[in-house]
Amino acid sequence: MGLKEDLDSTITLQQVVLNCCPRGHPRHLESMRNTSVLLFARHKRWGELSDLERIIMIGRDVLALTPEDHPARYRPLYDLGTPLITRFVLTGNVEDLDESMALHRGARALRPDSHDERSSLLVGLGNLLSRRFRHVGAIEDIDRAVLLYRAALSLQPHDHAERPSSLNDLGNILFA
Repeated sequence: MGLKEDLDSTITLQQVVLNCCPRGHPRHLESMRNTSVLLFARHKRWGELSDLERIIMIGRDVLALTPEDHPARYRPLYDLGTPLITRFVLTGNVEDLDESMALHRGARALRPDSHDERSSLLVGLGNLLSRRFRHVGAIEDIDRAVLLYRAALSLQPHDHAERPSSLNDLGNILFA
């Protein structure tokens, strides 16, 4: 078999696993996430919008099934935002970008300043605002992005692996 057929078979098998783990089963959410990962791999390779639609649907289900007080709730918030950004890039639908920003804000709110991922979440949200500015032209998006990039940089030590990229992002938005 070729790569596409192998991936299609793997997705079919993962769907069988998901069917064996109905809602309430301890591995249901894991099976949903695994299905999404495989669908995203196929989407990236062959660009099927239907795969992206399924990923978003699964992401909404995972989020709905994750209790508000769950310590890892930030993950489905963030994970749902990613395919929405991808769909925005393909369709230009600003509602997808706005929903992704709201989800990323929710994920950021669940991470204290001291958390390792906090600066990455700030940069990610700054990148979304930068993208929104390029699409919509709202100056307030630049102002908010600058604040987020600066907040991220304040959390990153000078030898932080992402610091050069964060400085570059800040420079690019200041130049916009």
